[in-house]
Amino acid sequence: MARRRMLEITIAYDELFNSLSEFAQLTYLKILPHTDDLGRFEGNPVIIKARAMPLSSRKPTHIFNAICEILMTGLLRVFLSDSRLILQFNEEAFKRINAVFKML
Repeated sequence: MARRRMLEITIAYDELFNSLSEFAQLTYLKILPHTDDLGRFEGNPVIIKARAMPLSSRKPTHIFNAICEILMTGLLRVFLSDSRLILQFNEEAFKRINAVFKML
């Protein structure tokens, strides 16, 4: 059974999300559909660019700065797993703004 992710409209009213710069918001939104069911994604900016933003002209350093900005709001957290940097969306925000629909 395939899963399809959709954003809840409530993201438009999320104060933390709206406090981010435009590029940090875009980074957040670009990563979201690539996360696993727990809201986790590879945290390496080079990998983020390759998977979530392949056509962007932004450099990995710009992505790193956007990730840092998102981390400061608490919308993301970071941890190490098997020597890899992993990002995880804030559980409450992830459940609130991310709707997962099961497709038959």
